[in-house]
Amino acid sequence: MAESAGLSIDLRRELQGRQLVKLLTADPLNGGGPAEASRFLSSLRDTDDALPVAMGAMQLLPNLRSKQLLVIRHLFSIFFGCLMI
Repeated sequence: MAESAGLSIDLRRELQGRQLVKLLTADPLNGGGPAEASRFLSSLRDTDDALPVAMGAMQLLPNLRSKQLLVIRHLFSIFFGCLMI
């Protein structure tokens, strides 16, 4: 949604970061959790957005465990994405 609205890069990334935080902190049974957050990052149209969005989300996350999960998921997706190429 933020990608198609013609927003500035910074505003788009901020909104995507907020969405990422919502996904990370939501119950997996209700469509959230680390796996859904990872899918969200992977689905970003501009691949250059993934790292800035993740870094922005880290500043908004309420606790260290959520931050660690985000970093681990992002690193795994980068590693396994490279293996699939």
